[in-house]
Amino acid sequence: MMSSSKLSFLNLVAICAIILQLPLEYIHSMLFAFGYIDEVGMLKGIAKLSLFCFLMIGTVNVLFYITWSRGLKELLLFILFIISVSVITIYHLFSIDFQDIFDSIFLFYVQIIFLNLYCFMIGLHYPKLSSSVGAKLSVVFCFLYLCMITITLANVDLSRLQLDLNAISNYENKSMYLFWADALAIFSFFIICSVRHDYYKLIIIFTTTFMLYVLLSRTSLYLYVFVSFIYFFSKKNYVFLFFVGMSLILTLSMIGEDIIKSRMLAFLFSGDDSSWNSRTFMLMDGLNDIGKNFIFGRFAGQVTNFGEIGYYIHNMISYWRQYGVFVFLMMVALIFPLIRMCFMSIRGRLCFDDAEIVLIVIGSSFTLMSIFISRSFNYPYIFIMIGLYQGYKIRKMSCNRSSFVRA
Repeated sequence: MMSSSKLSFLNLVAICAIILQLPLEYIHSMLFAFGYIDEVGMLKGIAKLSLFCFLMIGTVNVLFYITWSRGLKELLLFILFIISVSVITIYHLFSIDFQDIFDSIFLFYVQIIFLNLYCFMIGLHYPKLSSSVGAKLSVVFCFLYLCMITITLANVDLSRLQLDLNAISNYENKSMYLFWADALAIFSFFIICSVRHDYYKLIIIFTTTFMLYVLLSRTSLYLYVFVSFIYFFSKKNYVFLFFVGMSLILTLSMIGEDIIKSRMLAFLFSGDDSSWNSRTFMLMDGLNDIGKNFIFGRFAGQVTNFGEIGYYIHNMISYWRQYGVFVFLMMVALIFPLIRMCFMSIRGRLCFDDAEIVLIVIGSSFTLMSIFISRSFNYPYIFIMIGLYQGYKIRKMSCNRSSFVRA
């Protein structure tokens, strides 16, 4: 976790992990979903091995660092959170009879623990980039971003300007559009914070907004537009803010009625939606479980009630339902500093010329609102932001201590 032009080994691993987890996984999964590649076993094996190696190296490094350094108090809550979730998961996996779907449930819940820890360590070790390193990294990021855009546009239904889900060869991969949209949006934040000129950032924001419409994820699209406004407002760049607002108004006034009535925009005009109605049903079912099991929640209650893994609550309350009130409160404590930082940026109390702060604020704004309204306990990207904040805070403490020693 360095702020100079020299990067540590774990800094480099964190950068590689971001590339692996977001653009490369995006490209690989889309090529597979649309039938461009068949053999994925080796690619999956390489990806899992890379993640495992990073997890091991990162765990040893973090445990050594926090044991002998000032970072202990900053990371203790997250460690307690991971241990609690792991213990609860292991206990319930082997105490509840899941019958024929045990393997799927085991993989689903264990993968959540792994990804949460993995994403946290990516954020924790992602470096504060110098201008020279940031410029070089932005070239790599932009190349990968163009690859993501190109592959997506190659699978668009031009009559509707939307991803052609009917062309996906495997039905189980149809829900991958949610991952693709989130991965594209979050990766664009890393690009925005690595490029130097505002007009490049504006191009990235407009391109990503259009691509999120194409990718069919309304949550990602709406939140991305909202976060873009927060970004320009916090930078006090009111010219760009006015330009973005007018562009959206003109676009909505010019597009055809068919597009307005499409899945992506119909909810804004009609207020009725089958997906919203089904998620409301799942929320009420989850709240009923919480009411009956207030302290400890009901692990995998959606599986017990409906026999399906995906019938969970689609917001942050899902932590309460799955793991109990204490894990839920720990999660609230973990994200509270991110919420405070976002509000400080809106009030103009943070320096938005610092790319590290910008990345934390816009990334946290997007992921926080995602888990508040639409994403669930299996949404790992919020932990990238929690890790980024903890790394930022530890670096800040280190700089303050160094200044005190020199004084």
